[in-house]
Amino acid sequence: MGELRRARLAAAVAVTCATVAGAVVGVPSTAVAKPIAAPADFNGRGFQDLVVPAPTATVGGKHGAGAVAVLYGSRNGVSAARKAVFTQNTPGVPDTAEAKDLFGGSTAFADLDKDGYSDLIVGASGEDVGRFTDAGSVTVLWGGRRGLSGARLLPVPADPHRSR
Repeated sequence: MGELRRARLAAAVAVTCATVAGAVVGVPSTAVAKPIAAPADFNGRGFQDLVVPAPTATVGGKHGAGAVAVLYGSRNGVSAARKAVFTQNTPGVPDTAEAKDLFGGSTAFADLDKDGYSDLIVGASGEDVGRFTDAGSVTVLWGGRRGLSGARLLPVPADPHRSR
């Protein structure tokens, strides 16, 4: 592995670990991010939103497919009246809910695209990838003025069980 690739991988791991730990990390970049008013503020209203993972939820009759609920915050706190639920069957979210995917088994947030809105990173440790059982997947749900919408499935190696 080349030095540049190793340095990029180390920076990515540091940012991911710091994000999960809730720390703020300064990583050199040419892009300038707008400051986020509150951590996990997916709609930019200045109030922290709450992520409630349910990785063993049944979705479309598939037990353990998984879901993630987001309760949007306000001056009065979070409320179930202002919520959104995301699964792999949600329009705009890639893939399809399958039994034992465990979508939502891990979550983190960061402003990945540096637009001033937190984005939600969702792991599905039981996701099958090609011929590999339980290889896992990572989906990014993008934050924006109306909350989370649109998503991208991050690529996995061709052989996720082979070390590089």
